[in-house]
Amino acid sequence: GHELALDERGEVRVPRPARRLSVAAAHGALHGNTVLERDAATCVVELEPYHALTVEVVDRAGKPVPGAIVVLFWGEFNPLEDSQFLPADEQGRLAIAKLENQIYEHSDRGPVRITLAGGVPCEPELVEFTLDSVPTEPVRFVAGDFGSVEVQLTDPQGRALALDGTAQLDIITYSMEEPSLTLFAGAGLELPLVGGRALFACVGVDLPLDVGCAATGHGAEWREMPGLSTPGQELRVLIPIGHRRQVARGRVLDATVRGTLTARAPVPGVMFQAGIEGEGAFERLLGFGDVARLAGPWSLKLERRGEPTRGATVVPRVDEERLVVDFGEVVLEPLRELARLRVVDDAAEPVARASVNWRSASDLDRRWSDEHGNCLLEGRAESLPWQVRAAHEDWLPSDWLEILAPATEATLALRRGAVLEGRLLLPRGANLEWCELELSVLPNDPARDSPEHDGSPVEGGRFRFAACEPGLAHLVVRVGDYLVLERTGIELVAGATTQLPDLDLCSAVHTFTLTFELASGVPWLGGHLEVREEGGEASRRSSIGPSARVFLLAPRPTLDLWAAGRGARPTLFEGVRDGDRLVLPSAPSIGLHLSREIPLPAPPLALVVRGIRTKPEEVLFEPDNDLDGTDFVVGADGLVRLHVPWSGEYELAWCVRHAGTGTEFDVEPAELQTVEVNDSSAATVVPVRLTPDEVARAVLAATGR
Repeated sequence: GHELALDERGEVRVPRPARRLSVAAAHGALHGNTVLERDAATCVVELEPYHALTVEVVDRAGKPVPGAIVVLFWGEFNPLEDSQFLPADEQGRLAIAKLENQIYEHSDRGPVRITLAGGVPCEPELVEFTLDSVPTEPVRFVAGDFGSVEVQLTDPQGRALALDGTAQLDIITYSMEEPSLTLFAGAGLELPLVGGRALFACVGVDLPLDVGCAATGHGAEWREMPGLSTPGQELRVLIPIGHRRQVARGRVLDATVRGTLTARAPVPGVMFQAGIEGEGAFERLLGFGDVARLAGPWSLKLERRGEPTRGATVVPRVDEERLVVDFGEVVLEPLRELARLRVVDDAAEPVARASVNWRSASDLDRRWSDEHGNCLLEGRAESLPWQVRAAHEDWLPSDWLEILAPATEATLALRRGAVLEGRLLLPRGANLEWCELELSVLPNDPARDSPEHDGSPVEGGRFRFAACEPGLAHLVVRVGDYLVLERTGIELVAGATTQLPDLDLCSAVHTFTLTFELASGVPWLGGHLEVREEGGEASRRSSIGPSARVFLLAPRPTLDLWAAGRGARPTLFEGVRDGDRLVLPSAPSIGLHLSREIPLPAPPLALVVRGIRTKPEEVLFEPDNDLDGTDFVVGADGLVRLHVPWSGEYELAWCVRHAGTGTEFDVEPAELQTVEVNDSSAATVVPVRLTPDEVARAVLAATGR
């Protein structure tokens, strides 16, 4: 690019460009951007002020909180529509010089909210402002209880790997009682993985977490964690490296060509984009699966705004062992202009950023209209006919248009839709994530399709369906698996907003906060429940985390439910009410003893056993092995007590587990062993039929040596 000085009138003269150029101008705190069109005689840049914002994060003692993450979030109807996460520096300070650059999708001039991310309570809970009232003094947040979570990438044996990538930390809000707006906004943290490590320095306490990381070139691996239990706790999470991803690479030969390369595979849903510059080389990560299926002809297109599109059909070389899709040296040729389209609204005004979708007998793709509503489609004439249609989130789509010959010029007219808005009134404690809305429309025009829309309520229970087909609508509200409300005959009018009266669900939905415990007095480790309906069938499943508390919504004041927990016997509880404490009896157990000849693995490895039921085939309630199953660690004396949910015959399954990563390495015995476990077997101790070599092979796999 070139930097030019403006004269005292704010003007500068330049040669008329041979192609479209981007122009940015600045004067003090004023900034602006526009496009200088090809052969344009004038170009006006409107300058607007940028705003600065400073945030300070301290703890209750007034000390800075280094690395605290601040989240800005905004939206015209849904306040969580868009967000931006930004970390504070070593002094707990975040200085944003150009706020507008951080809220790039903020176009409605509505409020922007800011709070601490990661589920950290703070005072004030949030700060709200508009771009016309940005705080001039630093915004100061006082953080409540928090700790830190360090993510470490490892190999399958638990050894640290110094690879770069991405680390993520999410808060599991689905099973919570009435999560706050700030908790929703602050979930979903992401940091770069540098040298295999990332530190989330400021994370809330008593929150279930989902922690993951992905090394560059590898898939992500995730671990659900109970989270931090005490303020100041430093939790270290080890995550083994994921599977290698497929890689596409090649080089565009024409070094004068610059732009964005879009490549589409011969199988649906596989594509990538790469910026082409310099010597034309490109490399992009693909997904997983059978790489051999990518060996067919790919469609490649290189686009640059204001210049003709170039393309080619290429059959890459596929290396199945190295997972490489190699396009080699790619020669692109100019594509033919197939259609010049203009997207307009019902008043024939141009619509910018509309998607223009096209499909042919063998392919489909989409383009976007520019600020003047124009869209150019290029391709090969032999691929015609094409069908094209324009769509936009605020409008109903245009009719399909068939392109039969190159150089077609046509207009795609979007249609004005109807809008439906309303609000759900939910009982105290209700979690909005459990609510789902379904809207079906019988169009006024019988020739139109009968569309169906899915939606969810946002803050305050509000909901909105935009760009609906005019006609009579039918609204269904579900809470969990329960249909709790229906409204029929809702009239939707094109260009108008239908506002429903508040839909009160307080009498239709009941809240339940239940606590679980084990009769043995052992701390609750996890489990799940299933609500039983009047006909006896199970309807809703909910996990019960280490907190031993679960929150439910149901359309009646009492519930019948099955509950299972680790180390407990599954139990049917009938007539359960809100606030009940449910106690599960101890599970049947049996003692197991290993020979002293079998050396036990040293920490962080452990020898673990679990029981797999072989008889009876069916039981009254089937536990979930992932949620309710318990693995039992062999003690230093070679003894271990195996608990099982039901009396019966169980096959012993052994593995060596890494305590840090949770990675398991199976012990493969030459002879499978089964034991009979019942209510009278607790005093029984059964010798285990494992050999030292069988355990040693699993330890070797776990240690790599």
